[in-house]
Amino acid sequence: MRHLIKAEIQNMARSEALSMIPNDTLERIKRTDKRPEVKIFKIAEEGTAKGTVLNFGMKMQKAINYVKDMIVKIGEKLNLGTGVFHRHGESNDNTGREQIGEVVGKVTKYVGDKLSTLAAIYIYPEHRKLPLDIASFEANVTYVPKTLDKAEAVDVEDISGIALSNSAIDSPAFAGATLMGVVQCFMQPETKEEKLIAKIKGIRQKLK
Repeated sequence: MRHLIKAEIQNMARSEALSMIPNDTLERIKRTDKRPEVKIFKIAEEGTAKGTVLNFGMKMQKAINYVKDMIVKIGEKLNLGTGVFHRHGESNDNTGREQIGEVVGKVTKYVGDKLSTLAAIYIYPEHRKLPLDIASFEANVTYVPKTLDKAEAVDVEDISGIALSNSAIDSPAFAGATLMGVVQCFMQPETKEEKLIAKIKGIRQKLK
């Protein structure tokens, strides 16, 4: 038996994509969704991101540099079960926002030459058709100013949410924060022998 993956996982082995998701989490999901899909997004990577900074009550954009240690911290602060939302809210307060999914797995690894944090996200069935291909994490980031419009991130608080959107209408904070692939988490027989065994099991279940 094997899990099927519908789309190519960029720079990631299929088995590794599935290993991001704990078995008990998958079993919980499949109790209410027999054919769940999980989307793998890159949410952070080494380099510069566009950050929204509050300055005397006004929002302004600042280029914030993230070094390896910060990418590791983001991975550590991202909790399974973190809420996923369609587009960003006005603030990090999720009150009143409709949740469209949840984080069900994570890994920090190199994608190409950049250390990156990847999130496995289960999209609830009623929101599955949304054209989501970019991601941004929502958190309070502590930074050290370098120039008027540049800074370096030095710490991150608990991540309060993940915002997903479509690249036709929004841009992610990190240029590479995109959809990496789609994992179909239902079981299918792999070989002829397994298909025969599955068929026999089905017949036995009907005779009980």
